[in-house]
Amino acid sequence: MEGTRNTALESWMREHGHSSNSLAEAVNKAVERITGKPGGLDGSSVRQWRAGRVRWPKSATRRALEELSGLPATDLGFAPRARTTPPASHRPPEEPVKRRNLVGGIAAVAAVAAAAPGAGAPRRIGMSDIARLRSRFAEIVASDHRHGGVLDVEQQAAALADEALTLQNAGSSTQRVRSHLYATAAGFRSSAMWAAID
Repeated sequence: MEGTRNTALESWMREHGHSSNSLAEAVNKAVERITGKPGGLDGSSVRQWRAGRVRWPKSATRRALEELSGLPATDLGFAPRARTTPPASHRPPEEPVKRRNLVGGIAAVAAVAAAAPGAGAPRRIGMSDIARLRSRFAEIVASDHRHGGVLDVEQQAAALADEALTLQNAGSSTQRVRSHLYATAAGFRSSAMWAAID
């Protein structure tokens, strides 16, 4: 199956001096840092991405690419697979709403709305908001590295993920900023899960 060339990835590779083989090697190292197991990519894997034959790499590979590039996979030209919704009779039953999550989410939205300048007007969310969240996350990680295995790393990372998602509803933003917010929240949530495992 022939796809549309991934010009965004090709451009990023050129800009950062990567050949297909060197990018595969760098992603393999990042996968090993993330999962503890070496990645299995080679130059042909990257050429498949560039040719558009692979439009959405596996999750560990995507995360490694995002960590390596500092960009969400969508900014590197990848597109998530379209999912078809199964008929209602085949869907698993929905879990009941957890009151604590609902109340916490409402409180977070209220706090952001109250803190917004001109509380009645919608706030414009930008890349500086994402940079602020990432900076706070870097402080959490640095603290974890200094003090090691502190239990509240999981809670702090999860709280930052919630805050990133709350920003989605707190104002208006471009599609690019929304994409970065989702990627940032996903990264925080993933870190919270790894902290929980540790």
